[in-house]
Amino acid sequence: MRLPHVLARRTAGIATTVLAGALIGATALAPGALASDADDTGRMMLVLDSSGSMKEKAGDGTTKIEAARTALENVVDKLSDSQDVGMRVFGATVFSRGDKGACTDTQQVVAPGTDNRDALRAAISAYKPYGETPIGTALLEAARDLGDEGRRSIVLVSDGESTCDPDPCKVAARISQQGIDLTVDVVGLSVDAKTRKQLRCIAEAGNGRYYDAEDAGELTGALDTAAVRAARPWTAIGTPIAGGPDAANATPITTGDWRDVLGPQLTVQGQRWFRFTRTIPGSTVRVSAAIAGPTGGYKVDDGLYVETFAGSEDCGTGADSQSGTGYQPILVATETVPGNRDYKEDCKDGSEITFNVTRGKQSGDVTRRTDELVEIRIIEEPPAANAAALPASAPEASKEVPSMSDPKPLPTGGVSFGDAVVLDPGAYRGSIVPGETQIYRLELDWGQSLSSLVQFDPVTDTQKQALGDVDLNTTLWTFSPGRAIARAPFVSDSQGRLTEHTSPELVAVSPVVTYNERGSASDTSAAASIAGPYYLVLGVAGEDGATVEGAAAGVELGFTLGVARNGERKGVPEYQGEAPEFGGETSTAADDDEDADQDAGPASPADKTDDGTGWLPFALAGGGAVLVLGGLGALLVARRRRREPTPQPYQQPYPQPSQSWEGPGGGPSSP
Repeated sequence: MRLPHVLARRTAGIATTVLAGALIGATALAPGALASDADDTGRMMLVLDSSGSMKEKAGDGTTKIEAARTALENVVDKLSDSQDVGMRVFGATVFSRGDKGACTDTQQVVAPGTDNRDALRAAISAYKPYGETPIGTALLEAARDLGDEGRRSIVLVSDGESTCDPDPCKVAARISQQGIDLTVDVVGLSVDAKTRKQLRCIAEAGNGRYYDAEDAGELTGALDTAAVRAARPWTAIGTPIAGGPDAANATPITTGDWRDVLGPQLTVQGQRWFRFTRTIPGSTVRVSAAIAGPTGGYKVDDGLYVETFAGSEDCGTGADSQSGTGYQPILVATETVPGNRDYKEDCKDGSEITFNVTRGKQSGDVTRRTDELVEIRIIEEPPAANAAALPASAPEASKEVPSMSDPKPLPTGGVSFGDAVVLDPGAYRGSIVPGETQIYRLELDWGQSLSSLVQFDPVTDTQKQALGDVDLNTTLWTFSPGRAIARAPFVSDSQGRLTEHTSPELVAVSPVVTYNERGSASDTSAAASIAGPYYLVLGVAGEDGATVEGAAAGVELGFTLGVARNGERKGVPEYQGEAPEFGGETSTAADDDEDADQDAGPASPADKTDDGTGWLPFALAGGGAVLVLGGLGALLVARRRRREPTPQPYQQPYPQPSQSWEGPGGGPSSP
């Protein structure tokens, strides 16, 4: 089937809740994000509001406590056996604010563990509305329950304002300062405008999101969305490293995957310097840096770029700016040395390459003021002895995709390049919620290209009510092994708007993998000059990346995905050395059927397992979570394999902001 033209369709509405069943599908594959150590296992705390106001009626006529019990029971029944879960309550033992201990009234009732489901059910059944609402204290204790390492997410679900000091907004801000891998999400259960204002403040101070719920069904859906799906931000992988403050103090780095913390634009921490020493004469060195795409407000913008040098020779700058290509869930800047600068001898043959990773846009506009984890990938590729005999440029990429008429179920995609779900060619049925990014990967060999098509379902009347006037931005991007966008011109249409009137059809076609395309003046063509894992990144966000809140955030959007690997293996380079390896990735299989297609193409070393099956079915990233209820939330974490690089992380602390900062384009000082 050939890729059709992008169509505009009449559509109608969006469901107000995400089905509880989605929790299982999402948690089975949902890794935690922004973990401080890729091998950490995560924790989840369910913290329940037992204040007296929980006796009041919810939107469906039942009491709020009954709605909470129903939501909790539904979620606990579907928790993975591998999830480490505990429970805490607040406002459960002291009746009045005038009584001693009312504002410190919070207890851990079930210790975190994986074999405690009966205890959780018993605690859910036993707790009753009773006392005050010490939200601030509950937040502090929930954070202590989780510790200070790994991915931690607090999800507060409350039916009322805090009745005690400390101020929960200030507490949330204090908690979020423990690190960028801790967030506070909030669900308000049948709340008034004044309460909603405070709860929204808590979410904003805690770098999280706010959701509304009126009854047990909406509460279940909101918790599922907040704790599992929309709360799965893009995740940086790699070994921690600290870049240097300038070229003279650039941190040594080798091939592999690394992660650092990148500060805002125009700060010392907003630019990090590294030094790579070639191990293969005349090699091609690919440098990439990636951060999460901006979300959280209308026309939120950000940018990222990488500058490379050999001695004093400028070897090229790769940039990615939100405003340049429209909304992207992941911003990636890449540069290939020598690339099309092979006429520069130092870039082509120099032994040492210095590069910086810089936050911001070269236009000078100020970006997000938050720190962000940045993922850095270094690939060194030997020269090809037969380069002159290989095709000078890529042929036209095929537009063929499989029939979409009989799709298989599609598991929820990964949230990082490292845990991307491995797909075989074929057609799939899946779903995604606003704020979520799903990442898949397929291997491409020399002479092959990737064609993908996503058809979003028309909006239903119910969904329309939930969306209101919210327009959604849907995106489908293809990335190369070097993390660069690989996009064939004129046939790809990677962005579309989902509204009550239109549902998008997204097309992503990669160029044919061709060795000599590395010298192309087109970055998206040059990206497809290496064989290996290619990535499909599907994302949905508000217009221009704005955060989607309330009922619209719980919408489950159905889609059909068709994926084809086109072309035969040909144009293979004869490397003057070992073929490059790609480190830091796990393989998460979309289909562990023993009869899965064995002719899907070559597997990279990362795909191999000891038993020869080709992939690891459910390899997950590190993380942890807290749920605070006036509610509950959940987040799953598991271990991720990684390849340890040889150099030691740079130990010099970041310079103080008073130190000078060298902006882009100035070149390195003499190392």
